[in-house]
Amino acid sequence: MTTALSRCYSTVNGVKRITFEPATNQEFAEGKAIGQEAVAPLARYLDLQTKNGFTQLYAVQFLMAIGGSSTLGPLERAFAQDQWEVTRAVALDGIFAVSHAEAKPYVEAALDDSSQLVRLRAQHLLSLYQQQNK
Repeated sequence: MTTALSRCYSTVNGVKRITFEPATNQEFAEGKAIGQEAVAPLARYLDLQTKNGFTQLYAVQFLMAIGGSSTLGPLERAFAQDQWEVTRAVALDGIFAVSHAEAKPYVEAALDDSSQLVRLRAQHLLSLYQQQNK
């Protein structure tokens, strides 16, 4: 994750530059290969006192690549209101991917989120619930 994250930060002519550079499939595969041992270190990024949106977003994405029920708690923490809205929206997807049943209260709560992005994501997931119940 740190390799992927480091590509987002550079200095050009003495000016610090921040750009989003997505992690590669290879980086996600390496994170997944580490498996459950990577969950706790990744989860610690979600609890940093000074939030850094890219850091928390990458942690969520790598947790999603690992998958499984052990990622549910960290993904739920990533959905907290003190996280960047992009991180919260992606975390909502991650919770849904782990367990549709566990995600339901988060999806319902997200319908009233202050972020339009999170609300739209929740509406999409809610439509998936409705399609499943037909």
